[in-house]
Amino acid sequence: MPPGGQGHYDWLITGLGILHEKGDVELSYGGQSWNHGLASKFSRRLADWMLPVDHQCLTAKVESGGKTVSLALDVKKAPFEYDAGVLEAVDLYLKCQCPIQFDPDGFRLNRNVRIPYPAEVFSYQQKIRPAMLGRPLADSTDLRKNLRVLKDWETTVGAWKDIRLFASFPKDALANAGNGSSLPSAAVKFWTGKFHLPTLKRGRIIETLRRMEKADVDTREWDGDSSGVTSKVLSMAEYARKLRRSVFHVNVSGLQRAASYRIIDTLLTGGTVATDNLAVRWHREFDREFEVREIGELGYEREEDVDWNGVERKLAELYEWAGSHSDIGPCVQELYRQKWAPQAFARYVLEECAKTMEAKE
Repeated sequence: MPPGGQGHYDWLITGLGILHEKGDVELSYGGQSWNHGLASKFSRRLADWMLPVDHQCLTAKVESGGKTVSLALDVKKAPFEYDAGVLEAVDLYLKCQCPIQFDPDGFRLNRNVRIPYPAEVFSYQQKIRPAMLGRPLADSTDLRKNLRVLKDWETTVGAWKDIRLFASFPKDALANAGNGSSLPSAAVKFWTGKFHLPTLKRGRIIETLRRMEKADVDTREWDGDSSGVTSKVLSMAEYARKLRRSVFHVNVSGLQRAASYRIIDTLLTGGTVATDNLAVRWHREFDREFEVREIGELGYEREEDVDWNGVERKLAELYEWAGSHSDIGPCVQELYRQKWAPQAFARYVLEECAKTMEAKE
């Protein structure tokens, strides 16, 4: 297991553990007993987890019918960052922050900036598959601990939601985190003036929502904000309960336009994500009515390039839609079970392994 990176892999490990208990797979880790009741013997369908190269790329192998497929799960935050050596070595490369498309001109940070992909991406693009960003659970290979945390999240879904729009962002913490973008400092200097940080858009979204002056619009900009109001930082339990009550959870992509935990957190709790236009994809398509609604280009766009009238109009439309869809929780959770739950993700990984085995014949 990658040192210090356990939580990034909880989703897949938990999904495989659930499938193991159903008898669909048998697991081992490093050739030794998995943990607390999970099988230690090698399986013909899923075998030995190998040592990872680094804490952001987990490697494994799958065996079935005498055939073997090597795979990697890349959890690097940037859609344009890849482990070139691993990509070359494995048969299947699952990318959690997978770009919607691999443009030869590079990853689109905004309308002015393209960030090059490693050359290996285009040499081995046929190996790359989109994955998803599941939230950390118990930071453990212990299935029971992970399932307890997962259950706490899944059972927060309510039959009725009384908050139409919920937005919560850390303002000063992001603004003070270096350049706020995790881009190389040399690149930031080179692109000076060609992009603005997501923090600025988040602050303006908060201001836009507050101007609605609606009791069922909940905004929080903690660590201080532009209006001088400091919102209380929510505990994880309080945050989950707030999501339980919210039809829409507002997101503005940061960290090189990567998907954030807000997406899975919202779907877990039966809500819909209202987000700037996504630059990454997951392994299944999002339902564009009940799972994800895009409100325009924000992220790293320059302030003067953002269509703020369009963004405000879409937020107003979402507010009205939410008023007649306060009961969407069960519908969204059913979509979550089919596509995003840990066992659904694990099945997808095994399906892709099976396809790769067939292609190797």
